[in-house]
Amino acid sequence: NNEEFNVLTNIFNIISEITDSTIELIDVNFLSKVIWIKLNNEKPILFSLLSQGYKNVFAWVGHFMKRLAESNEYSKDFMQQPAILAIDEIDTYLHPTWQRNILNVLVKHFTNTRFFITTHSPLIANYYKNDDISVYVLEGNDARKINHVYGTELSRAYYNWMGINSRPEDVQKQINNLFQLLDQEKTEDAQVLYKKLSSMLGTQDADMVEAKTELDLILEN
Repeated sequence: NNEEFNVLTNIFNIISEITDSTIELIDVNFLSKVIWIKLNNEKPILFSLLSQGYKNVFAWVGHFMKRLAESNEYSKDFMQQPAILAIDEIDTYLHPTWQRNILNVLVKHFTNTRFFITTHSPLIANYYKNDDISVYVLEGNDARKINHVYGTELSRAYYNWMGINSRPEDVQKQINNLFQLLDQEKTEDAQVLYKKLSSMLGTQDADMVEAKTELDLILEN
């Protein structure tokens, strides 16, 4: 009916926004329970052929919107009605771009919903543009509040929020050793270590660029 079709249309529109794609419902066979969709204006495909990421988002977003519509008797403004939504591990199966989008899209459309979300991905929070967010790192029985969220550099977020270093420890030790050799102007040893590290990390790595600049300046003098 018209009310259910309106809910379904909104589901597809919101998930299109989250996934930075265009997803259209083409046909439904109720007897065989087969759904045909069109993704990014390509040829129609079976819904069952979508990736697990798409299916996962459709499952919980669709279920939430269906329940919200039902509890508000399919009113036209059902998405603006008060609600509470708890989502555990919201980043599961989500492409990094989708993780970046998801909170901004949800809050834009569900203006009176309070979200309680757990995640292991800083991308979920540090791209959220509004200031009506509280982020806590759960450590055992304690909750540590994060004061600076939006725009935090990802490697810093992973370290400060998750306790994960930006590089493997053995690689960071070699980089530190390289700069110590440069400080001591031990150019031969520095060149050998630079060659080893640059072959591993690439010459465009920020530390490798800095090391090469320092090495060239030492050799020129």
